[in-house]
Amino acid sequence: MSGHNDTWTRTHDLALILIALAYGTDRRLADEELDAIVDAIAGWRPGRNAEEAKEIVMETVAVYLESDVETEVINSINTLRQVLTPDQRKRALDDAARVALADGVYLGSERSLVSVLASAWDVKQLPFEDGEDEEEWTVMHDLGLLFIALAHGTDSDLSDKEIAAIIERMSQWQPDKSEKEIRSILRHVLQFYATQPADRDFGRSITAIRMSFPIPQRLAVLDDLLYVARSDGEITDHEREMIATLSHAWGVGVRLNGVV
Repeated sequence: MSGHNDTWTRTHDLALILIALAYGTDRRLADEELDAIVDAIAGWRPGRNAEEAKEIVMETVAVYLESDVETEVINSINTLRQVLTPDQRKRALDDAARVALADGVYLGSERSLVSVLASAWDVKQLPFEDGEDEEEWTVMHDLGLLFIALAHGTDSDLSDKEIAAIIERMSQWQPDKSEKEIRSILRHVLQFYATQPADRDFGRSITAIRMSFPIPQRLAVLDDLLYVARSDGEITDHEREMIATLSHAWGVGVRLNGVV
């Protein structure tokens, strides 16, 4: 990192982000949070003991208190995005969630920063609020994301009828799953949707469905979207436009009951 000596490492970058999460959100660094940060850093340095990890954290605390911290944290986030693998970024995000939960209170500002990290590092799998890892993101999650985008994007509201329609159609794709399991997938997707995903996130889901499903199944997905669109009344221009766009993206330029 610029402005630091040669002893500054990627582990210091991670420590700086974790300190910003723990201290910057409520201007307080609880003992439990400090211990969680030290444990996280020790885990990234195989063969190193807790004292060495604590020394790294204390060095980083000094930088946090004395520097242009916002710029430094952004630099660290960008650096780790470049040098860590996707699995390592997911692991670092899990560390951040554990630090946020260490004092027993998951503040809204902490959730927001974890979401920012997830977006910056292209990690879809957000940690659960109870500190456990979420289930793997699957093509079912991609389907759910498009259903929610269609239902919510038209009027910024997600009605009970729309939720019921989404659960009904998602259940048909995986009849071996219970409604509780389908709702768990949908909850995961809603958590991700609440982070205001970028266009590229929706693009990945659109591509995943095209790559995973043959043309007949893509047609079935379009029919499901049409069903969700109709669940709360008339189909809006936004819904027609979205269905038409997906039809083109999936190479199935056909008319569905006169809608597209």
